[in-house]
Amino acid sequence: MKCLRCGKELSGTGAFCEACSVTVAEPLTPSPYLNTKISIPKRKPAAKAKKPEGKKSSGRDLSRPRVAVCLVAILLCAFLLLQLYYSYERYTKAEAEVARLRSVEDECVHLTDLLRQAEGRIVALEEALAREAAP
Repeated sequence: MKCLRCGKELSGTGAFCEACSVTVAEPLTPSPYLNTKISIPKRKPAAKAKKPEGKKSSGRDLSRPRVAVCLVAILLCAFLLLQLYYSYERYTKAEAEVARLRSVEDECVHLTDLLRQAEGRIVALEEALAREAAP
């Protein structure tokens, strides 16, 4: 229990600590305004802070911006994933086109080699015909 006057913790069962009991023990001069009855008011539970009546809030006030931010983040992620998918798709198409062009190039090189060989044979046959025709 605590002292009713100063609030210090009491070791005994009295209402006042030793320092305050000396002061309280001295008799007061009689007066018509003097009230000798000590009343201790009962404690009321702590009141919650009242919000202005114009703004009624629920517990979800902070969750709405969070939900909006989450939705924007999800949409942004979806957009970036679609961009990544389409970039990968374009890359694979370009890679396939490069492979096709390389095979066409290889085929052109092979055909060019065959044409040179054929031209060499034609030249050799023309020289052989020229030698046979000349007596």
